[in-house]
Amino acid sequence: MKEARILGELATDRKSVTEVRRVRSLLEKSRARQARRFRESQARRSQKEKAEDDETYAELKQWEEKRRQLNQRAHPQSRQRKPPTIVELNSGAGLDPYLYQGDIRMSEQLALEVLELDEADKKAPIKAGIPSRRRRQVMNPVANSWNLWPFGDVYYAFDNSVNSTYRALIRQAMGTWSAATCLAFYEDNTKPYTMVFNAATTGCNAPIGLTQGVKNHTVSLNTNGCMQIGIIAHEIGHNVGMFHSMSRDDRGDTVWIYSSTVDPSMLHNYNKVPASQQQSFGIPYDMGSLMHYNRSSF
Repeated sequence: MKEARILGELATDRKSVTEVRRVRSLLEKSRARQARRFRESQARRSQKEKAEDDETYAELKQWEEKRRQLNQRAHPQSRQRKPPTIVELNSGAGLDPYLYQGDIRMSEQLALEVLELDEADKKAPIKAGIPSRRRRQVMNPVANSWNLWPFGDVYYAFDNSVNSTYRALIRQAMGTWSAATCLAFYEDNTKPYTMVFNAATTGCNAPIGLTQGVKNHTVSLNTNGCMQIGIIAHEIGHNVGMFHSMSRDDRGDTVWIYSSTVDPSMLHNYNKVPASQQQSFGIPYDMGSLMHYNRSSF
């Protein structure tokens, strides 16, 4: 029953249940391939390299503990349990096998372009009528202009499941984007493309950018945890064309990923692509970006 509901919800944006299942299969194959490659690379590493990584990790853990202690002293009352993250909410809802990097709904074509797959898997059938495009991680506005909202104007609407309180919250989240970017949001469901917010769904997730020929692009925001300003703004970011910050090619200058602490089947969440296929508009890497996951994700 739970799987049937998930399949029904994810079969939006003109995707069929069959395509959702195919995307899940591609995700599983990609995760298995990366896990296999990781185990092979670990087997090739010398004891010295492993020891150096362990030493770096131990040092970073010490700094993390100091940071936690200082934060606790500065805010002694802030010992309340933090609200669940997007990853935790979607994982608890059973959505992990169907989503890329924790909260991204993928079409079959996008899966074939972005995921690390064996050559045989890349030859899977693709729906006809969709423009072909280069493999890419963060949408390049030159190469992928057909995926972006025209002129930065985003038209949106609410499903009946979104009450007035949540509508106000969603508009507030939109304000965080319009205040700092060229994006503008207009409530209007008569336009060719509409970002539709739906609360009668499982988990928090959204598609990346526009899909040609599809009018309604559903942003799923379950009322059981997803209705937080940060989460709402994060999912809006996906639908306007953004992947996660840690997917940037230049992340190595700012963040260090200790792969040995990551479940091998979850390593795909740290995929990145060459700088030539990204567009960051010259903005430096931002650890505080709302499109960035936290220190202990996955």
